[in-house]
Amino acid sequence: MVERFETYSFLPPPSSKQIDEHIDYIIEQKLTPIIEYSEDIISVYTFWHMWHLPKGMELSKILVQKMLNQCVHNNPMALVRLSGYDPKSRCNQISFIAKAPQE
Repeated sequence: MVERFETYSFLPPPSSKQIDEHIDYIIEQKLTPIIEYSEDIISVYTFWHMWHLPKGMELSKILVQKMLNQCVHNNPMALVRLSGYDPKSRCNQISFIAKAPQE
């Protein structure tokens, strides 16, 4: 059985270009980007650790890409999720697995 996580999990893993487009969308919609990771890839009900995004800085596409790449580099055996949080509705508007560990 294939594990399915988040939006787009039925599709092949996203390319760098597709991830960049999602980051553009998150920033254009004025959503707060959230990067999370989890090394427990078996359980659907897993705890996700938040990756640090600098506070007080203007969040740009380059900064979000840099932080996403740092998270992947520091957690090579983890699922890495990128979400766009809307503070007005207090929910995630977009959430998907950006990187999965290589088997």
